[in-house]
Amino acid sequence: MKIRAGFVSNSSSSSFCAFGISLGENAGEVFKGMFQELGLEYDYVEDINGYESVENMIEFALENIPMFSDFTYYGNYESDTVYFGRKYNNVDDNVTFGEFRNNVIEALEPFGDQPHYIEEAWMNY
Repeated sequence: MKIRAGFVSNSSSSSFCAFGISLGENAGEVFKGMFQELGLEYDYVEDINGYESVENMIEFALENIPMFSDFTYYGNYESDTVYFGRKYNNVDDNVTFGEFRNNVIEALEPFGDQPHYIEEAWMNY
């Protein structure tokens, strides 16, 4: 019989690594302005800056705004935080990291925050 003396777990872990921003309290208003500027019709809800509303607008942006087509997001329900950015594995081989970084900065400029490295990890028990 073998006895394991180390750490044993039936849990799983996940991570989110990207270059982007943590969306602020006015993210819904920023998305609304973008949609209107691009002539996109969107059915807004009353609580435009609410967590679920912002998540729905991100999904709409990913599907309808070409510069966001390879962006992603992660929502932390416990803290009402939504991270929005581009994962590193979405970079073409012929693109430098500087070009990647500048493209993300340009795309996220309307939000007013400086993009940064986002690394989140969590464990499910």
